[in-house]
Amino acid sequence: MKDIQNKTCIRFHWRERNSPSWVYIRRGRGFGCWSYVGRQGGGQLLNLQAPNCLYKGTVIHELMHAIGFFHEQSRPDRDAYVTVNWPNIRNRERYNFAKYDLNYVNTQGLR
Repeated sequence: MKDIQNKTCIRFHWRERNSPSWVYIRRGRGFGCWSYVGRQGGGQLLNLQAPNCLYKGTVIHELMHAIGFFHEQSRPDRDAYVTVNWPNIRNRERYNFAKYDLNYVNTQGLR
């Protein structure tokens, strides 16, 4: 969190009792490193439950999802910049390459 705060205008705060939204970081033994993308409202789970989840880069990656960042390969304009080699992607991982819909994403007026 300090790395993100030091390099951006984003600030993290401790949750206050009446906070309408917060990020809950679950770590320990379990499965997966993941977070929902963007503010979900209420308690938002950021899951760090696998041996490789507690690396600094992984934690920052998942925090970036929690604050609203998608993967670059999911941008709606990605085909203008990259070629996805679909035969090299496992069927169960293809969802990671679905383009997000700008009508679904609240960009706060930014494009």
